[in-house]
Amino acid sequence: MQVYEQRASITTSAGSYSQATLENVGGLLRYILIRANTATTSFQATLTDYKGVVRKRYGFHTGELLDDQLTMPVSGAYTIGIVNGSPDDTFTIVFGVQES
Repeated sequence: MQVYEQRASITTSAGSYSQATLENVGGLLRYILIRANTATTSFQATLTDYKGVVRKRYGFHTGELLDDQLTMPVSGAYTIGIVNGSPDDTFTIVFGVQES
């Protein structure tokens, strides 16, 4: 099983929506990691497919969100959106896709 990681970094302003788009050739999404630079930063996140359909919505997390229980087919561009980040912060996003 080969899992490929894609990484992105985005900066948020308090209360605003920021996003990063990751391209996928195709496979199974195995995990998403979103880590704020500051451990006390609270945020919400969404995962949206290339057709604009929200595939996953995450409630409030503080410091880090790790969803490693995924087995979701993915292909094309997927957008990770971060909203309600407080305070302004920089986030690292890691997207793990198992090749099909």
